[in-house]
Amino acid sequence: MEHIEKDFFKRGDPLKKLLKITLALLSAEQAGILYGTDASKARFLPTSEWDRGVMDTFDGRGIRGRILKLFGTKIVTLKKLSPVYFYKHDPRTGERLDSDGIISYMLRTCVDYYKKGISILFSPDISGNIYKIDEQYASIPFYSYDGKAISEPEIQIRVDLNIIKHFQAKNYVSIYIPDYGIMVVNTTDQDLMDLVELRFVREEELKAKFDILIELVEIASLAALGRLKGKKGAHLLWKKEKQLRRTSFDLVENEKDTGSL
Repeated sequence: MEHIEKDFFKRGDPLKKLLKITLALLSAEQAGILYGTDASKARFLPTSEWDRGVMDTFDGRGIRGRILKLFGTKIVTLKKLSPVYFYKHDPRTGERLDSDGIISYMLRTCVDYYKKGISILFSPDISGNIYKIDEQYASIPFYSYDGKAISEPEIQIRVDLNIIKHFQAKNYVSIYIPDYGIMVVNTTDQDLMDLVELRFVREEELKAKFDILIELVEIASLAALGRLKGKKGAHLLWKKEKQLRRTSFDLVENEKDTGSL
């Protein structure tokens, strides 16, 4: 990890490096990064201003992966799979509704999840373990991992089957990239995701890999911020420092409370 950390801060795009390492770590077929933004499509906007996610970059294995890497962002734009909007409007009432899909859900809620410590949402099977609503939509159970434990699959998210078919995805992992957006990973090592009576057969190995992934994302996020110049970069780094100091203060206070019991 020390060698990888140093490499992130050298020349080159840290987020592209993150994709490449993630593919190897999870033995995945495809990985991509979307950034949160508004109509301006500017990167590194405050998360409170996000209303959509725009596909930034892809990577993958084999010929299909190479095509995605070179032309993936253009392909998903032409197919209207990007941008991913957080909300839609009811054509009859004009009421604003949450958009369907895991990417929309994750980007809408990622800040809350990050504050609660839930860093990863994943589904071990999105090809068979689904509750079909109609020919286009299905409800899929998602697990979460917070760096300590894997939750029960309580979250049911409505997804578009056309997107799953387009990427030929078997399973799915998504993780919030602080101040930027999310990384999505399709079809990881399926043996790693094996379940027996709702328990992961290789749970400790899965958690260990997710721990590494969380650490990689934190490093890549800092490295990406470090490349920003001007007021925007200074503001984001200052905000991150304030968060770290607040976290440090909370830990000290918790230790005091524990010691007094």
